[in-house]
Amino acid sequence: MLTSGRGYTQPCPNSQKFCIQPIQRNLGGCEDSFFVKRILILFIMTFLFKRIFFLPILILLVFSAEKIIFSKDKKEKSPSLDKNASLQVPIQGKKETKDHTETETIRAEIKPFKINLTLKGFIEDIDAQTLAIKTNYWSDLRVVQSTKQGKKVKKDEILVQLDHEKIRQQIHNLSHELRLLEIDFQILEVELKLAESLVPIEMEAIELNEQYVKEDLERFKSQDLPFQKKSLQMNLKRVQDYLLYSQEELNQLEKMYHEDDLTEETEEIILQRAKNQVDYAKFSVVSAQKNFEDFNTIQAPRSQKAMQDSFDREKLMFSAQRKTTPAEVKLKKLRLVKMEQEKKILVKKKRDLEQDLKNMTLKCPVDGKVYWGTFERGKWSGTVPFKNKLQEGGNLKAYEEILTICPSKRFRAIVEIPEKDLSLVKKNLPGKLIFSSLPEEKINAKVESVSDSPHSPNKYYAILAFTLPKGFNNPAPGTACSFTFVAYEKKSAVTLPAKFVFKDDYDPEIKHVYVLNKSGKSRKKRIDVGKQAGDTLEILSGITIRDKVLKEKPKN
Repeated sequence: MLTSGRGYTQPCPNSQKFCIQPIQRNLGGCEDSFFVKRILILFIMTFLFKRIFFLPILILLVFSAEKIIFSKDKKEKSPSLDKNASLQVPIQGKKETKDHTETETIRAEIKPFKINLTLKGFIEDIDAQTLAIKTNYWSDLRVVQSTKQGKKVKKDEILVQLDHEKIRQQIHNLSHELRLLEIDFQILEVELKLAESLVPIEMEAIELNEQYVKEDLERFKSQDLPFQKKSLQMNLKRVQDYLLYSQEELNQLEKMYHEDDLTEETEEIILQRAKNQVDYAKFSVVSAQKNFEDFNTIQAPRSQKAMQDSFDREKLMFSAQRKTTPAEVKLKKLRLVKMEQEKKILVKKKRDLEQDLKNMTLKCPVDGKVYWGTFERGKWSGTVPFKNKLQEGGNLKAYEEILTICPSKRFRAIVEIPEKDLSLVKKNLPGKLIFSSLPEEKINAKVESVSDSPHSPNKYYAILAFTLPKGFNNPAPGTACSFTFVAYEKKSAVTLPAKFVFKDDYDPEIKHVYVLNKSGKSRKKRIDVGKQAGDTLEILSGITIRDKVLKEKPKN
């Protein structure tokens, strides 16, 4: 045993016994029996020395040596251990707890520390032009023919043709309306001149008619009405006189024929005629009296009122005519002005429709490739939203952007920046640009500008400038890309794997580690951490590279 070298004790794997291990070589695994080991050692020593009388002395030496080594290992540990054990020494009493070894601790390292940030985006054609049908009045935009997606086109080449029949008919109708309006305008101008000339004459006629009506009323009151009354009165007097004459004549005839004893038939006829005349005269008197009374009580007041009402009505009409006659002239003037405005509106509408007709033929502004849809910050909309619109018979909307022409001569990249990383992206920041179509190629790029307002919640964007190497094929507009740059760098930083740093139970913002002190006991130590790059943390303060940091959190 002793010839094999100096031994030391360590805990054996899967055992509560201590093993005696040689530094130079291993004599075998740990055995279960303490006495078997001793017998094996004695047998080997006896064989080596070949003297049986030395056996008691060797036994004493072996037990003494083991006792000394066992006591020494209880005070200090060996710096390095072999995984295999040669001998085991049973320990009676309490179980030994597991000690912290070099494999269970780690030291902080000083090394370069940096954080690479990658932003996603798309390639944009700087000279790309978005096209739309720009009509101001015409909305019936039915597609007859359109250019295929991805086709290379030349300047002034027709890209989209629309149905022109309806708009041409509308322009023709407007031209007809303008001609009719022009004729109405000329007629109204003549009527206006005539009305302006007739106004003084009509105003003079109104004055004369009003005067005539007034004179008629006065004549009716002063002459016609009294004359009618007097006429009826004279007629009554005439019939009354006629009655007296008839009655007197009858009385004379009766006296004359009464004196004769014999009355002839002729005389009777004469008498009867005289009596009838008297009766007629009496009725005429009654009728005349009634007419005279009706005139005084009914006809005269009514005639007088009717005449007065007629005069008042005529007077109001004349007063109205004094106002309406000049107003009609003004109305004609306003109608003339309105016609002028309508004419201007129709002329403008016709001009706009004629311009719309020109714009309904969409031509290519520059040489390039046709893309159905639009690009927003380099991202292509795709053809799906425009497939039904750009096919034959499809309907478009005015000012709806439907095509994009890309000359593909100058490019830039537009990447999206999360709000949390906005402070890391600055103007002229360098980095590497990678196209998704060529992931193995890295192109130098730098930030040209950063948006000062978000384009969507918590999203900003940056424009990148880059130059393609010679012989490098131009990327297609809308190609996905990524921009990688150093967001944080420190040449000499104290670092530690993040998994060995623990959070405080009561305040997650507080970080700490467990370190071994000189006596081999663990203690909790608060640290300040900086940035994190992957699984590595930057340690700002709290520990040094001399501290041994436990890889696991102690159970107690």
